[in-house]
Amino acid sequence: MPIQVGSQRALLVRRRRHGPSAEIRVDALKAGHHGSIAGTSAQLVDRLDPPVAATSYGAGNPYGLPDEEVLAAHAPAESHGTSADGAMTMTLDGTALKVAAEPGSRSEGGAPP
Repeated sequence: MPIQVGSQRALLVRRRRHGPSAEIRVDALKAGHHGSIAGTSAQLVDRLDPPVAATSYGAGNPYGLPDEEVLAAHAPAESHGTSADGAMTMTLDGTALKVAAEPGSRSEGGAPP
C-alpha cells in the first residue's frame, strides 16, 4: 500500500505484488511478511532503494525470518527491525521522515510480532 504525504512516499508491503520492474520511488519501506523472500523480494528492495527500511519479526522465530537476502538488500538503508528496536512508528510530514522506536516492546521467541 503506497502512502504519500507532500513529496514523501512510503510503501507498506503485505504480499508481493510488484515485480522487480516496478517504477516506484519511496522514502521508507515496510517489508512484507516478516521479511520473507516471498513477501518482499530482494529485487524489489534493490529497485526501490529505500533510505529507511523496517521489518516486523520476533527474535529466534522458527521460520528463520527475516530472510538474509532481504536484509542484505536493505543495506545501506537505515534498517529497523521489531526484534531489536521494538514497536516502531514512522511519521511522514511532507518534508521529513521520523522513526520512533519503543525498545521495551520487542518480540522474543517464536511469537509473531
